[in-house]
Amino acid sequence: MSGIYIPGMEMPTHCMDCPFMVSRDNDDCILQSAEANENFENWEQMKAGCPLIPVPEHGRLVDLDKIENEIAQLSPEDYTTGVIRQILDAAPTIIPADKEGEGWTR
Repeated sequence: MSGIYIPGMEMPTHCMDCPFMVSRDNDDCILQSAEANENFENWEQMKAGCPLIPVPEHGRLVDLDKIENEIAQLSPEDYTTGVIRQILDAAPTIIPADKEGEGWTR
């Protein structure tokens, strides 16, 4: 699955505070299907179906599965701190660190 990350956007605490609501007069969420919007009976059901995922404060986020795969391909004699460090340093950043100077940034 892929998606988008909007830097600086806080997770809304209520659907009506969310920028993805169609309008205050219409309780439809543009991130959910028309069928789902029609079938919600209350705000809790709408919130339960919300596709937004909060991202906690973090350092540089990388694809750990790709790193693990590269490490698994190493021969035992190459399995050293220096080689592992090179793999980590070369890992592309998926989402940059929240704040400059915090976490492991490149």
